[in-house]
Amino acid sequence: MILLYCFVSVCLYGLLTLRRKDVLEFFERSLWGGIQHDSNGTSDCDSVRKQEEEDADLVSFKQCYKGYGYSGRLEEVRRGFEHLPKDEVYVDHAGSTLTSVRQLQEQLTLVASSSFGNPHSRSAASLRSAEAIRRARLAVLRHFHARESEYAVVFTSGCTQAIKIVAENFRWAAGRSVFAYTVNNHNSVLGARQYAKSAGCAYHPIPHAQAAEVLESAAKDADEGSKEQTTFSV
Repeated sequence: MILLYCFVSVCLYGLLTLRRKDVLEFFERSLWGGIQHDSNGTSDCDSVRKQEEEDADLVSFKQCYKGYGYSGRLEEVRRGFEHLPKDEVYVDHAGSTLTSVRQLQEQLTLVASSSFGNPHSRSAASLRSAEAIRRARLAVLRHFHARESEYAVVFTSGCTQAIKIVAENFRWAAGRSVFAYTVNNHNSVLGARQYAKSAGCAYHPIPHAQAAEVLESAAKDADEGSKEQTTFSV
């Protein structure tokens, strides 16, 4: 009923704009009690029309990106960040995500409940830290359905340091290794080209549309036992 009312209201408003001013004012008073306009001349019906367009865009977006919204838990997740400024939009979660209230509370409880020392030492506090780190690594592996016997989790200060570690320790093979990266990429990824160049290896950008094809080809070579060392950043 609400959608039908809005649809009829929008249609009537569209027709009324074609009539003389006195007729328009009459219908405004009789049907809506006077359409409210803001300082920019935007009416309530304009707002309804805009809202309907935004709702349609959101439906289309969700159809394209099935995983959006934390499986219906988006509002629940948002409530964990209500302490953040309301007039800011943070868009750098890939670089450094923000901390939720729950994380802060659990961290405070953990730190206040015991002592944690250098995980590389052998004291009681150090062993406690080492165990906490071990559990964290296992949690990451479980999240990605990865086996501990095949993968290692290395904690770094951020993605930039992680890329640098890979570039520095990759077993580059002159004439065989190729460093490929998508055209639009982060500066830290572009910086890895210097390591490939220093090792006498090729590097080149690839269009996003070809990224999947290139990665599939690399995976096939690995399955066939190719000795070529290749690294890609997508």
